[in-house]
Amino acid sequence: MKKQSVLAAAFAVAAFVVFGGQLDVSQFAKTLEIRVPAESVSNGAVAGFPVLVRLSSAIDGFSYSDFRKEGGVDLAFTDARGNVLPHEIDTWDPDGESLVWVKLPLLSGGVLFRAFYGSSTYESAAAASDVWSGYTGVWHMREASGTVADATGHGLTATPAGARAAYNIGIGDGVIGMARKNGGDAVYAEDHRAYLSIPDYNSFNLGSTFTVSGFFRVTANSGWYRLVSRRSGGNGWGQEVHSENAKKVYVYGDSGSASTQILPEIVGNWVHLAFAYCGSECKVYVNGVLHETLAITPAVDNGKPLSIGCTSSGDDWSLYGDYDEVRLSGGESPAARIAADYATATDSDFLSYGAAKACTIKFIDPSSFSKFVQITASASAIPGEGAVENFPALVRLSEEIDGFHYSDFKQGGADLVFADEAGVVLASEIDTWDVSGESLVWVKVPAFENGMKIYAYWGASSASPVAAKDTWSDYMGVWHMNESGSTSEPDVSGNGLDATPAGDTAEHIAKMVSCKGAIGSSRRTQTEFDSSMHNRFVVPATSLGGTFTVSGWVNEKYDYGWHRIFTCKEGAGEEAGWHIECGAEKSGKATVIGSGTKGFDANIGSLVDRFSRLFSRERRRVSTQMAFCAHLAQSTRRRPAATDSPSAARRLGRNARLKGISTRCVLEVRCFPLRGWPPTTRLLQTPRSSRMALSAFRRPICPPSRRLRSRTKQERSRSPFR
Repeated sequence: MKKQSVLAAAFAVAAFVVFGGQLDVSQFAKTLEIRVPAESVSNGAVAGFPVLVRLSSAIDGFSYSDFRKEGGVDLAFTDARGNVLPHEIDTWDPDGESLVWVKLPLLSGGVLFRAFYGSSTYESAAAASDVWSGYTGVWHMREASGTVADATGHGLTATPAGARAAYNIGIGDGVIGMARKNGGDAVYAEDHRAYLSIPDYNSFNLGSTFTVSGFFRVTANSGWYRLVSRRSGGNGWGQEVHSENAKKVYVYGDSGSASTQILPEIVGNWVHLAFAYCGSECKVYVNGVLHETLAITPAVDNGKPLSIGCTSSGDDWSLYGDYDEVRLSGGESPAARIAADYATATDSDFLSYGAAKACTIKFIDPSSFSKFVQITASASAIPGEGAVENFPALVRLSEEIDGFHYSDFKQGGADLVFADEAGVVLASEIDTWDVSGESLVWVKVPAFENGMKIYAYWGASSASPVAAKDTWSDYMGVWHMNESGSTSEPDVSGNGLDATPAGDTAEHIAKMVSCKGAIGSSRRTQTEFDSSMHNRFVVPATSLGGTFTVSGWVNEKYDYGWHRIFTCKEGAGEEAGWHIECGAEKSGKATVIGSGTKGFDANIGSLVDRFSRLFSRERRRVSTQMAFCAHLAQSTRRRPAATDSPSAARRLGRNARLKGISTRCVLEVRCFPLRGWPPTTRLLQTPRSSRMALSAFRRPICPPSRRLRSRTKQERSRSPFR
């Protein structure tokens, strides 16, 4: 019997480690996946990074009408495992773009996190201070006037000061939402000054090593303008620019200064400047890039207020211009963090957004289970690179697994749950549960790829079964062939297309018994050769259109007569409908017929006394490997029309009006529209020419990413999942 599984189990079952802080996502109507592209972090990963999320109707499926509470109060964020992430809403604009800061444990390429919203019961308890816990002070500059809050929660509120303090107001064209107009003008006089004054912060002991950054824009044509300063009376650290030489920045340590030329020009342009003070040097970053390292006198904690837009005491030129998102932190910020600070604020493509969709996701609660096992896909499960989306993989469980015992499960494996590496529960269906042998479980993997891992959990205090139809939601019909006699084969796709045993007499139908199959059990159309029997399975009529796929495992017991395997024709010679048949007169071949009475033959090898998988799709192409592939087309090469035999029932194993019949097993029959196939790049790369030569029929057009590899005997001996 062919071994279909490409999953291997870890060699031991273990107790699971409990993770905490998970969000109950069942209360939300919508979810949105957000990823960090690798190119966004080309400078390296950053720990504890607040990333800027931009929400708007430009995101597919996103609508503010899905929120249940004003101001986005029912908005939540989690990491890939469902653990709550701190967030702070910077700007909420139901008519445009909303800006939200979300703190990621690690900013690195490929990191996935999710937004959840649309809950009438959830109310976020997120605190801005949790987002900015690694900073001494953060000032977003989003207030329209008056004081500016310190988002860290340290109480370092910025208060407008100077004779023109009333002109220190919010403006709408900031880099991130609103910004602050300093209020000073281009005159060196006391009554022309304005700035923000922040209380002394000596208690934080920053000393000579700290980083200060922000976005700045000068709007004057002449004058000396302070940026961020703790300088007074010629002593203390700070920075200043001169509008007549707007490409030069002067940096002060505790005394003296050093300067560097910068680009772009700061007059009329927003420029991100970061100054990393570290003892006797200061690294100057311009728009996220290290520009120059300057030698300075080490800065000290001098007990003076911190000013934005002037000196500490307000006794010098004040900035005639604007500033936004000013931050102060202890220690020297690494280059990767400063680069990411700039990029997340200015690059709308810094994050990648999936489509907003209904929230059906569920996270595993490891604390509810006593056992788990890791299951790993073979390194060569699918040829080449890439992944197969939404793929039902077959998992085999038995007590051959070290530490695996059926006694740890609830009856029938009701407490068996599968999850991916991120802890997201996967749809699964128990095909066969055999406490004395091997159990078979189908698990729907969102992205099946070489080397991927999933996890099985069991030993729960309560059962939480997953609906089988969720595993097969991409199919129109799936029949496992696990029943016997007159019992119908349920369509586990949930579409209600149950396959009903049919025959000339009840006695004949009773011989459609269960037997050993390629995957668990299978069904026979008869128990012994009898050419008078016309046993078959009848499926309710359904519209397939002209492009679809039908597949199944077939085992012929007698190489005699003609045998229809899949058919939608009422009888031989019928114009309408389609079918696939094989027979003794064409040994080792199958005939594929679409609308009309003519078709083509394909070499598939003998089906006698062995299970072979028949797989039909596409146009006039056949694989001679494990799968038999062919598009159902007539000799004129016309695609079957959607109107072909619309009222005829599709039949599996139909033998009526044929010269002879065989005793054979049919199992795991599946049918779905080609356009409904889970998308895969390999499918799209499949050649589609309808004028291929006969020699090309051997091209394995079953997409490589959908084929399952037959593993070696040595591999099977190493793994109980075979």
